Amino acid sequence: MLSQKVSFLLLAVFAGICGGFLSARFSASYARETVPARTTNEIIVPVEGLIFKTEDGKQIAKLISIQDTHGRRNVFSIFNETGNREVELNAFSNGGDVSVYDNRDRGAALSIFASPTGGQLSLMGDLKSAIQLSAGKDGGLLTINESGGLPALTLAAKAHRGRIEIQENGGPEGRLLWHVP
Repeated sequence: MLSQKVSFLLLAVFAGICGGFLSARFSASYARETVPARTTNEIIVPVEGLIFKTEDGKQIAKLISIQDTHGRRNVFSIFNETGNREVELNAFSNGGDVSVYDNRDRGAALSIFASPTGGQLSLMGDLKSAIQLSAGKDGGLLTINESGGLPALTLAAKAHRGRIEIQENGGPEGRLLWHVP
């Protein structure tokens, strides 16, 4: 009878130890899983970029950092509902630009460029520069181009002087029709 009581006592102690061990083991892993992840305000962008998608999987934006021969530039592109790039923001060491594309994703319809020495606004017509407005440390320039993308009217200001030119462009060498001074 004594050996039976000792056996039950040993069995109860063994069961208690096993139960305590298992309880501690499972409750510790549960506690680790329920602890909220540390929030951070930092996202590491992978080499291939960071893609933003809608719930149904359509790409709506992409953020990427590109290293090329001119240095590093960071690009943020926004896509329309058909997946074509519509707006692109570029940031690089000497400035940045914003480009708005036509819905055919052929080329920019509007481009705004800025650098430490000035900026430029270009409006395109069928992939050719139609109107270009630029400013730099020496002055400003407004160019209105003909349908082939060649200058037809130029207004320039530089070194306290102005210039107006009207050209006829039938090819790479335009013919000056009128100018002041």
